[in-house]
Amino acid sequence: MSSYIFETVEFKNQYPVNAFVAFIQSSSFHWHYEYELIAVLKGSITISVSPKPITLHKGGIVLVNSKTVHEIKSEGENICMILQLDPALFKKESNDSSNYRFYLNSVLDEVPVKIRYSHFVNKMAKIVLYAIDQDKKNCYRLRAEIYSLIADLFEYVQYDMIMKSDQCDRDAALLMNMIDYLKANLSEPDVINNLYKELGMGEKTVYRYLKEHMGISLKDMVDTFRTNEAKRLLKNTDKSMGCIIDECGFGSENTFYRLFKKSTGLTPKEYRQQKTEIEKKPELRGYLNFEINEAKQLLLKIMED
Repeated sequence: MSSYIFETVEFKNQYPVNAFVAFIQSSSFHWHYEYELIAVLKGSITISVSPKPITLHKGGIVLVNSKTVHEIKSEGENICMILQLDPALFKKESNDSSNYRFYLNSVLDEVPVKIRYSHFVNKMAKIVLYAIDQDKKNCYRLRAEIYSLIADLFEYVQYDMIMKSDQCDRDAALLMNMIDYLKANLSEPDVINNLYKELGMGEKTVYRYLKEHMGISLKDMVDTFRTNEAKRLLKNTDKSMGCIIDECGFGSENTFYRLFKKSTGLTPKEYRQQKTEIEKKPELRGYLNFEINEAKQLLLKIMED
């Protein structure tokens, strides 16, 4: 993993899931902690993922497993569904140390699923529709469909179970332990020193490990997680700036504003106002509605087929 980019995923709602429709542009080789399901609604894309590159056309679907290096190339115009799922959703208990690798790839079909691939495309369409229209009833439906999808993956798709203690997964397990601890303890002012104690590792050892496997320092990682959590809270809650500063562990207002502006190019207040500004501008609202309406029509057609 050391020669590839580690990508952090920001969850935009109350569940550790991102569900959306988008035009996928090209990306360099990267990897992330989350599982990623990709299905093509229109056009095509090429994904380079082990064992070889595949081209997904309309109706195609692939699951990119947690910690899997991959690259995406755009094949002209496309519209894709994307689900990003926190691995914690796949664990029965909080102390479950298992990791799973699923074999869901409608192009190669080397390990066929026990049900039609269109079943998973349909499940994704429901989840994305509920995510787009998140009124109270759809929030409950969204949660139900997420767990229904995960249950279907376990029932209909072949998978391997990898224990974190396995020698071959030792480095990845250490990284996951770091990420899990940091995300759960962001509000702690001294979270970095506490992590050293939790891992039983020294500062220099952790520094060398992260530089080799992620290309960033522990402080950079903590700053990224804190900023991502602040962005989520600014977009999805009415919590005050002071409350967000405390919950994310920034320590001071100056640190919060400096790191946030460096990451987003905006102040926290400007970032929160973006949604309001879009709602006030008919030309922007019309453009977004057009894109969403086209996506909805494609999703509804999938569910009818």
